[in-house]
Amino acid sequence: MELSVKLGRLQLPNPIMVASGTFGNVEEFAELIDVGRLGAVIPKTITMQARRGNPPPRTVETPSGLLNSIGLDNDGLDHFLDHHLPALDRFFHYRSIDVSSLKELCRRWYPQVYRRRPPKRDRHRARDDIHESIAELRFYRDELFRPAGPPGRPAAPIREAGGPAQGTGSGTG
Repeated sequence: MELSVKLGRLQLPNPIMVASGTFGNVEEFAELIDVGRLGAVIPKTITMQARRGNPPPRTVETPSGLLNSIGLDNDGLDHFLDHHLPALDRFFHYRSIDVSSLKELCRRWYPQVYRRRPPKRDRHRARDDIHESIAELRFYRDELFRPAGPPGRPAAPIREAGGPAQGTGSGTG
């Protein structure tokens, strides 16, 4: 049975995507299910520096329903790279990309390009987050990654708005 789904240009083998708040880490479930058959694993937010989660109470009941602001602890990028990414890579090495890392590298290396990135609405709804991440990834692809030129010729360098070419070492392009 064909279950693949397409989200923008992203092709997933199936629509089953587990999220950090309900799934934990991949290794916790590897003995129960074939994790590699999931469509995707959506990690919690990863920032450069560790950040504490929201203090209790994290939920409140209203006449319209339950509201939450779980705000899971964020161990920071170094911890994620050292402790969580290796496990994810074992199962998803052929379809894994971290848009936040691209964003951080762009911010540090190409600040003019970074300022033009697509806006995020930060709704923290899975579908919105996925679509925004795809748009952001498309932006970084178009702005930062250039196809290689003919053999023996490098790709066109990245040009900052109003600045010299980046990536050639000479600043001349």
